[in-house]
Amino acid sequence: MCMQSGSCTWAPPEWNKGKCAYTPLEGPGDVAGEITSESRPTYRLLNGGMLLFYPTEELWNRLVEYFNSTDKLKTYQFPDQDFLADFYRDKWYPLSWKYNALKTMNYWHPRIWSDEKLVILHYIVDKPWERQVSANGVAGHLGRDGETHQWWWEIYQQWKAGCERTQADSVVLQLMDRLVNIKQPFTERIPLPQGAGKPEDVLPHP
Repeated sequence: MCMQSGSCTWAPPEWNKGKCAYTPLEGPGDVAGEITSESRPTYRLLNGGMLLFYPTEELWNRLVEYFNSTDKLKTYQFPDQDFLADFYRDKWYPLSWKYNALKTMNYWHPRIWSDEKLVILHYIVDKPWERQVSANGVAGHLGRDGETHQWWWEIYQQWKAGCERTQADSVVLQLMDRLVNIKQPFTERIPLPQGAGKPEDVLPHP
């Protein structure tokens, strides 16, 4: 994950383009390299935005045992994914960015982003259902997520119109009315604190 240091006050300082596993990639078809004992710490990070998990009983028991015995839990900033990263250390392989595409990659890693290749979009940080996209296309805490947020709103509005026509899912509609569009739209497009990641930005390691 690469949030670019300075763009999010909650992001660890090591989350910058020089240490991001996506920065070395040249195009949409590239996949981050295999994790090895020589990989930098940031390359070992997992993102819990998309998780497909079918544990055996034996695996589940090992997970629970590790959870109950490790002394690292209190050190985790992102408990779910930090826990999984520790438990599966040296036992996982990177997938293509397209299966958990952080919406911010659209501008932090434009070299590899492709609308056509996108499979699963992860609305990291602020959520599109909280606010409408402003009239000038501004959305997201940096004001740069108008396109991806508009995708959500178009699908939502189509779904809502269909439900209203068929008078289906009235309870769900009532619930959504209380959860959707509860905040004022963002109106300002914030300058990026640093340029988008390029292969030449990768920092030496170790």
